[in-house]
Amino acid sequence: CTSPEAGCNEPKDMEWNRRRIRGQIWRIEDGKSATRVPGFFEGPVPDAEKVPTKIDHTKYNHYRIEADRFGYRCYINGTFVIEKTQPLHPVLHASCEASESEIFLKLVNVSGQAQEAVFRLDSRIAPEICVERVAGTPEQQNSFEAPLNVSSKEEVFTASLNENGDGCSFPVSVPAYSVSVYRMKKL
Repeated sequence: CTSPEAGCNEPKDMEWNRRRIRGQIWRIEDGKSATRVPGFFEGPVPDAEKVPTKIDHTKYNHYRIEADRFGYRCYINGTFVIEKTQPLHPVLHASCEASESEIFLKLVNVSGQAQEAVFRLDSRIAPEICVERVAGTPEQQNSFEAPLNVSSKEEVFTASLNENGDGCSFPVSVPAYSVSVYRMKKL
């Protein structure tokens, strides 16, 4: 709302911040709408990303944001204004640490299906690999009756290593809804 006498319901700072929608801001300013992720060192929103938006400041305006796992759509008085499509997060996350004698690789699969991956290492390792894993479904839980329903299990497997120069690679299958820590001995 640009004038205090308009008597409208728009916030005075012009930003609608919905933290539940991945920290996005829907900003309406100078007759244009834009969405963005707030940041400390961001420049102005490029004009190509702004959408002309008409608001009747003499009436009550109803703002609605519809979100789903792919992004969100913004409406004013039931009329579509702008949408933002979010890139989907990867279903497989990895991190790695190494010591003088071992390599530890953690893989997290947040999807409901097993994921295939290939480890490409810049050092040679022994083919016997120890993996400690916690896996289950979102519905599973531990209880007093079944305290180990969701618990870690350790196994050792022999990887079929593909040697390449100073390193090696090998495929793995990462179970659905799992956290796996692979411990590999350097050669």
